[in-house]
Amino acid sequence: MPATTDVVAEHEAMAQRYGEAWNSQDLDAIVSAHAEDGIYQLHVGEDPFEGREAIGTEFARIIAQLPDIHFEPKRLIATEAGWTLESTMSGTLSAPGELDGEEVGSAGAKVAVDCLDLIVVSDGAITEKHTYLDSVTLLRQAGGR
Repeated sequence: MPATTDVVAEHEAMAQRYGEAWNSQDLDAIVSAHAEDGIYQLHVGEDPFEGREAIGTEFARIIAQLPDIHFEPKRLIATEAGWTLESTMSGTLSAPGELDGEEVGSAGAKVAVDCLDLIVVSDGAITEKHTYLDSVTLLRQAGGR
């Protein structure tokens, strides 16, 4: 097993590549970073997505909803277990979203909200991704409730 500093450096480099993939909307690169049996959860009351295929489907939906999605890093903390990234997530809505079965927001709305990703890595792949974002501000900016 590599020394602790090597593992942390690997996770920092992986975080950089992963962020670049998101900022270029490279779905294949994003999804391939995830373990086959990984999970993704957006912590806004949704159940987690389990498995690379389900994660890929959800990320494709997110990119379709925010085709210019961009994460501006504020702070990256890499550890032996993975990394935590504090960022500002921004983008332009391609269409209204849905919340509790109701349409919210409007196409063309610009959003920029605080976002926190907690990433767990094992054997060079993301096994867990937990995303927390300022959903109240997101709804307000999108033209929702």
